[in-house]
Amino acid sequence: PAPAEFCEQWHDWIQSLAVGLKPITFNRCLIPEEFADGVSELHTFCDGSTKGYSCVCYLRTITHTGKIHVTIVAAKSRLTPKKGATIPRIELAGACISVKLCNLIRDALDIDIVRSTYWTDSKIVLGYIQNNDRRFKPFVANRVNTIRQSSVPSEWRYIDSANNPADIASRGCDAHELPQIWFQ
Repeated sequence: PAPAEFCEQWHDWIQSLAVGLKPITFNRCLIPEEFADGVSELHTFCDGSTKGYSCVCYLRTITHTGKIHVTIVAAKSRLTPKKGATIPRIELAGACISVKLCNLIRDALDIDIVRSTYWTDSKIVLGYIQNNDRRFKPFVANRVNTIRQSSVPSEWRYIDSANNPADIASRGCDAHELPQIWFQ
């Protein structure tokens, strides 16, 4: 059995889920009828921290009149390894899972997606992705190669941490603390 302190934390967390997740709902329809004639884009945000790394993907639909609808499609997070993980490497791992999630969504949805945009709050990751001159060590080179096989450097943008919804998943929070930025 787990130590008593962990069991208590586990039970508290389970109870917070029951209370915090109850009011959360998602529409099954990603594009409402009034946006059916619009163009759709995928916007994928990624982040990494000492606790974990994550990505979250949104579908943004714009009508010809300029109305915009944004909805969360999917998110993915993983725990950070205990050893040998620097913040730039963790951020790069978050960027790597973001292109994989975006590809999975593109394949799964029967929606014409005109553009994908990737957002990170790591200027180091942007530097890795946009660098054509330097050779990297295997860990970085493999992840940059995975990212560049599924995206082009011009699709990558910088966003500050305060506005990055993936920041929430990489650092963790209780269900009742989920801010509105996570959903839209």
